[in-house]
Formats: sequence, structure tokens, C-alpha cells
Amino acid sequence: MAKTHKGFESTSEAANDAAIRYARLNRGIADLYENYDDYVDVLEQVKKANTAAEKVTVKQNASYKALRKSVADIINISEDMIDIDFLSSLDPEQIQ
Repeated sequence: MAKTHKGFESTSEAANDAAIRYARLNRGIADLYENYDDYVDVLEQVKKANTAAEKVTVKQNASYKALRKSVADIINISEDMIDIDFLSSLDPEQIQ
């Protein structure tokens, strides 16, 4: 069968992929909305963490892990690709 759109073999396969991405995006946005204050605190901790030990402490924070997951959901990548350096580049105003 010939590929139709962006490597999918059928329009239903493409629609299913789009629906999964849309649901993941919505889940990430909802989580950011519900936990905004916690995530602002985490972003402030990330920006202040200068030593490796401080970064490890931040990475052990449950809110840090949840923020990584939400950001990964929104931009549709693996949360393994979201690191502390990427999060430190975020401005809380950008996610509001």
C-alpha cells in the first residue's frame, strides 16, 4: 500500500496519530494549568541550582518530574529529552 500523509499508510492511521497527539497536548496543558504554582517554584529552583548536588536534589522533586512529563506531552517528545538545562531556559511567564 502506498504511503498517504507523512508516512502513514491510511488516513485512519494518520487520524489516530493526530488524536493521540491532541490528547497528549491537552493532558499536558491541563496539568500545567492545575499545578502552575508548584511548577513556578520548580523553575525557580532549577534556575538557582548551580552545583551538581543541587541539580540532583531538584531532579528528585516529584513536581520536577511532573513538569518534565507535561512539557514532553505538550511538545510531543519523550520526557527523557527534557533535561534540567532545558527547563532552566523556560520563563514561568511563557507557560502561563
